[in-house]
Amino acid sequence: MPTFGEQLVPWTARIAFVFYIIAEASFVRRFPRQSSWFRRWWTLAWLAFLIHVAAAFHVVHGWSHAAAFADTAERTNAMVGINWGGGLYFNDLMVLLWTYDILRIRRTKKTGCWPIKTFDIAWHIFAAFLWVNAAIVFAPPQGRWLGLIGFGILGGLTTRRAFAQNPGSGGVGP
Repeated sequence: MPTFGEQLVPWTARIAFVFYIIAEASFVRRFPRQSSWFRRWWTLAWLAFLIHVAAAFHVVHGWSHAAAFADTAERTNAMVGINWGGGLYFNDLMVLLWTYDILRIRRTKKTGCWPIKTFDIAWHIFAAFLWVNAAIVFAPPQGRWLGLIGFGILGGLTTRRAFAQNPGSGGVGP
């Protein structure tokens, strides 16, 4: 039977993913980024993700970045046939960017001003890419359903929004 720590790693990832999907759904629906709804779910997703990273480093890798790199290389090789652990650095970058984004959101909370800029779009695309890999590509087979459902919901909301903005054009802009 798995220990509490061994169960904490996948469950915090699942919880972070669900919170991420809820936050992104509100982003796609164009609730203001400064709204408490988006801010709450985005922060909860970030916190759960940080707990997941800490749990993985503690329980699985013994706080060794080298061990995490080797494990990432082994898993990447098993999944796609490339012995490369560099994906770990993308996860490290995600921790930094998400923390920066949380601090930025909290700082602008008082002004209520949060224009969507190139950083926001690039950041959300980067985060989605990593979540697709984590929740679908590298997820255990029995857990992929959560990733498929979550991204299915986001895809449906995005498509619905596109059709609502441009009725009769098939959702394609001018």
